[in-house]
Amino acid sequence: MWRLRIILKSISKQGVKFKLVFFQLIIIFISLNFAFTLINKNLDLKYSIDKLVDKDKSVMIGLSVPSIDKDPINSIDRIYEKISQNKVVNKIGSFHMNKIKIKKEEFNAIYLNRGAFDLYNINVCKGTIDLFNYKKSKDEIPIVISNDLSKKWSLGSIFTLEMLQNSKLINLKFKVVGITNSSAVFWNSRNGGQPSINTLKNSLIIPFDKQYFYDNGMNFTMKTGHTIVSVKKSQDLKQFTTDFSKLNNNSKVKYIEINDLITQIYEESKPWITLSLTFAVLLSVLSLVGFVGIMTNYITFRKREYGIRFALGSTSKELSRLVCGEFLIALIITNLISIFPIIITSYIFGMDLTISLIIKSIFPSFSISLAILAMTFFIYKSYILKKNIVDLIRGN
Repeated sequence: MWRLRIILKSISKQGVKFKLVFFQLIIIFISLNFAFTLINKNLDLKYSIDKLVDKDKSVMIGLSVPSIDKDPINSIDRIYEKISQNKVVNKIGSFHMNKIKIKKEEFNAIYLNRGAFDLYNINVCKGTIDLFNYKKSKDEIPIVISNDLSKKWSLGSIFTLEMLQNSKLINLKFKVVGITNSSAVFWNSRNGGQPSINTLKNSLIIPFDKQYFYDNGMNFTMKTGHTIVSVKKSQDLKQFTTDFSKLNNNSKVKYIEINDLITQIYEESKPWITLSLTFAVLLSVLSLVGFVGIMTNYITFRKREYGIRFALGSTSKELSRLVCGEFLIALIITNLISIFPIIITSYIFGMDLTISLIIKSIFPSFSISLAILAMTFFIYKSYILKKNIVDLIRGN
């Protein structure tokens, strides 16, 4: 503890020169952290989608029928049924998302049909996700809530909500029977855009079926725009897309394989990643060059102080601890400071950065910190330890 007090006291006496070193380090670490956060965010996207659905076996499809169709809802249902009966199809599921208000508070409502519950991998930490097999009372609809809402509602909580169903306002009673893991993810409302997947937050998962909640318009919307098909084997994807394209000559079909969707999202972000990384590397190189100059000047400027310390009985080991200790404290503090801009930016722009992703993104900064510490000792050894006490006191 006394060594730490000596190091802190030494730092407090350094004035402007140490502040310049401190400032250079902050610039280096902030620029690096931003660049690697963007890179890891996009790499994390692939993992998150694969966690939700099997990316190698899944395809996102869109359906539409001609405007002259007199019964578009039934037409879409028939096409949907044909797809589910295809010999290579394993699972098919659809979802819909909207905003709902409960006592003036806004929440995300995620409606999943029976197939979607089988298709998506949404893990719970409490209760059950198998809502269609949950034994419910006659008037209660079982739901699953996101982990953050467990502070508001516990397992077994019941509340009533007024909702629009087939153009009529009705009161529905919901019962919380499951709470998701904190790491659970799902598509966001801008499906296919950037970002396309988010951590489940402030969300209610509602079973979409005639025995629970059902709306004809929503059924049409979810099947035409938010449907995922999973095939039995990855090599079956080509066969399915061929069959799907020939499904109905009167309807328009569109599809994208989940792997292609990941590539598409990555390509959209690639210019920003490249620009950010180039800027970070350039700024880091310039900062490091400036840092080396300032650090060399900082150490050589203190020759007389080091000489006096040697004359008073300090050993080279003790002085090495002092110099390296000063920079170690500076590196720890500047690394911690550089994390705050990422957290603030994430909050302002809704980047949905997890703690694990932020920790992963600051590893390069810590690696550079070790390199800087080694560089500090090398410069100190070259300029100080090789000189005798008299030369140091004279400032030579």
